[in-house]
Amino acid sequence: MIKACSLDFLNNETFEADIKTADGRVLCSASEAVTPEKLLILYFKDIYVENPLPREKSNLKEEPIEDVLSEKAIKDVAAVLETELQHATEAVIKEEPVESLSTKEKPTESGGELLVSATKKSPSGSVSEESDVPYDDSNDPIKFDEEQAQRVSDYCAKMGEFLMFPSAKLEELKQAAYYHNIGATKFLNKDKKQKGFNKLQASAGCNILLNEKGMPQQIASAVKSWADNYDISNFKLTEEIPYADIIALANYYDNLIIFKNNTKEDALAKMLQHGGNKFNIFVLHKFIKMMRDSNE
Repeated sequence: MIKACSLDFLNNETFEADIKTADGRVLCSASEAVTPEKLLILYFKDIYVENPLPREKSNLKEEPIEDVLSEKAIKDVAAVLETELQHATEAVIKEEPVESLSTKEKPTESGGELLVSATKKSPSGSVSEESDVPYDDSNDPIKFDEEQAQRVSDYCAKMGEFLMFPSAKLEELKQAAYYHNIGATKFLNKDKKQKGFNKLQASAGCNILLNEKGMPQQIASAVKSWADNYDISNFKLTEEIPYADIIALANYYDNLIIFKNNTKEDALAKMLQHGGNKFNIFVLHKFIKMMRDSNE
């Protein structure tokens, strides 16, 4: 009942009747001003709670982890370590460099066959890919994530259809959404930690689309501005909905679902908490309705 009422009042200035909960509490009084924030809270009432109840603990019992090494394998490892220790001691006495254990024969987990895994170094002394040392990719250039780009484009396409965009506008929105992160390819992985990185890469993306891909200005502009925060006071329902507002929502939702492993309900709840401080509140309302009605 609450969800149906909240959506019916979208274009009204005031509520026509009291909106009550099942136990009789009045959430919005008759003649009270209708705002997008109130509509969102009403619509989202069933899954948005300020202090959620703790999740039930799993009934699954923790099983003890079995030792994967056999007794023979353990003895083999001990023998190799003892040999290495003896070798290191002799090297220190002779003031010789100690060879890495990785250059010696190491037992497999089964304790049977022995494998040789030598650590290779480049002429400059840096460790090659065969080293056990984790590779530091902080100085690597960021690669364009085509899968993420396509997901965001798909979300935006659904929103465009939901908002009844004409076909030409829908195609522009889909292209802008697909290339929204193209500017990241001009940076290194370590740059992601910079404050305001989203805006930096959005601006770079605009330049790429205009100067390298020859995209129309409206698509490049949408890519440049999707990373901004939006103030509800700057948007009226009679205005054309900016592409960037839709892309910002779709990108944020995708990050919550894919990279932070949120459920759909949890992701939408977090977006609702940001409200007009981060998103166009009208577009947020429409996005929530679309996602709640979908099977994704």
